[in-house]
Amino acid sequence: MFDKISQNYEVLKLRFVEKEQQASLLQLHLRSLLQVSEAVNQNMPANALYQMYQNILIAQLQVQNLLLFTFDEFWNCVCSHNSNDFESTIEPKNDFKAYKDSIHVLDHEDPLSTFFDIVISIKRKQLIIAYVLLGGIDKSQIESKEEKINFIKSLTHLVVSSIDNKKLLKEQIERQYYQKEMNNAVIAQNLLLPNDAIKNDNLEVSYNYIPHKDIGGDYYDFLKLTETEYVFCICDVAGKGVASALIMANFQAIFKIFAEQKLPIEVFVHLLNNKTYFISNGEKHITAFIGYYNVETKKLQYVNAGHNASLLVRGNSITELKLGTTPLGTFEELVFINVGEESIESHDLLFNYTDGLIDVFNNADESYNEEMLKEFILRNASDSVMNIISNLNIELQNFKQNMLFSDDISTMCVRFR
Repeated sequence: MFDKISQNYEVLKLRFVEKEQQASLLQLHLRSLLQVSEAVNQNMPANALYQMYQNILIAQLQVQNLLLFTFDEFWNCVCSHNSNDFESTIEPKNDFKAYKDSIHVLDHEDPLSTFFDIVISIKRKQLIIAYVLLGGIDKSQIESKEEKINFIKSLTHLVVSSIDNKKLLKEQIERQYYQKEMNNAVIAQNLLLPNDAIKNDNLEVSYNYIPHKDIGGDYYDFLKLTETEYVFCICDVAGKGVASALIMANFQAIFKIFAEQKLPIEVFVHLLNNKTYFISNGEKHITAFIGYYNVETKKLQYVNAGHNASLLVRGNSITELKLGTTPLGTFEELVFINVGEESIESHDLLFNYTDGLIDVFNNADESYNEEMLKEFILRNASDSVMNIISNLNIELQNFKQNMLFSDDISTMCVRFR
C-alpha cells in the first residue's frame, strides 16, 4: 500500500516538474517575443533586430545551423550560423521555388539536407518575403520539435514583418513628402505661366496648359515691350520631370531679362541659345517658337528653333511657320539662323502648341495627328481664341477616351485685329 502511494507520488512529482519546466519554457518564449516587440517599438536598426533573433535561436533553442534570407528588391542573407558554405551559393528565387508549404521538411535527396532539416517561408499577403533554413533542431524532454518550429516561425514572422513594415512606412512617408514637394513645385511652375488672357484693340490671346504627371517642361509667354511691339514664345524642354522644369524656370527668367532689352530677334535668339547651353551643360535642349509682332507695321518676325510649326490661319488656308534654327542649347553657338517674316491681316489667327498635343493616343493606339489638328483649326477659326482652346480640350478628351496624356500640352492662340 505504502509502495503504491510512493510510486504515485513520484509520478505526480515528475508531472509537476515537467509542467513547471513547460511553464518556464513558455515564459521564456513569451519574454523573447516581448523583447523583440519592445526593440521594434524602440526603432532598433534592422541589423540589431536580426542579431537579437539569431541569438535567441542559437542560445535558447540550440539551433545548430541557421540561414535567414529576406527580400528587398533582391534576396539578401541577413543571418548566418555554421552555414558559411551555403550563404553565397543559395539563390532563394530558384532554389526554393519547389517548396510549396510554409514549413517544408527537407528529404534526404535534397542537397541542403546535409546541414538543414526545415525551410520556413514567411509571406506578406501572397508574396514570400523571407526564408529561414534550420538545422539541428532536436526534440527536448519538455518541448517537441514541432513546437520549436512553430515558435521559430512565429518569431521569424514577427522580426521580418516588423522590419518590412518599417520599410513600407518609410517609403510611404517619403512618397508623401515627395508629393508635397511636387505640389509645391506645381504651384511655383504655374506662377511662371501667364494666367490672364490678353484682349485689346490690337490682338486677343488665350493660353492653356495640361501638365504630364503634375510637373513638366513647357513654357509660354506673351509680353508687351512698347505701345506697338510684342514678343512671345512657346517652348518645350527635352525630357520630363523636375530637371526639365528647373531648366525651364531658368529659361523663363532669361527670356524676360533679354526681352526687356528690345534686341533684334537674331541677337535675342543667339543669347537665349548661349544661356540655355550654359544652364543645361549642353545635356538638354529646348525647342522654341519665338515671335516679334509690330502692331503698326503689321509684321510678324519669328524664329522656329526646332519646334512644331506654328499655324498661321487666313480664311481657309494654313501657313506653317518653319523658318528658324536648331533647338536652343544643342550647340554653344548657333551655326545658322533664318528669321521668318509674315505680313499680318485683320482677323488672321496664329495657333502655337507643344508636341504633347500630337502625342495623344486613344484606346486603339491611334494618335491625334497634325492633319486632325489642322482640320479642327479650320473648323473653328472664326470663333474666339478662348473658345478655340476650350473646344480643342474637349476634342482631345473625347479622342483619348480613358487613356492618359503622355506629355505636357501647351497651346497659345492669337487673334490679330
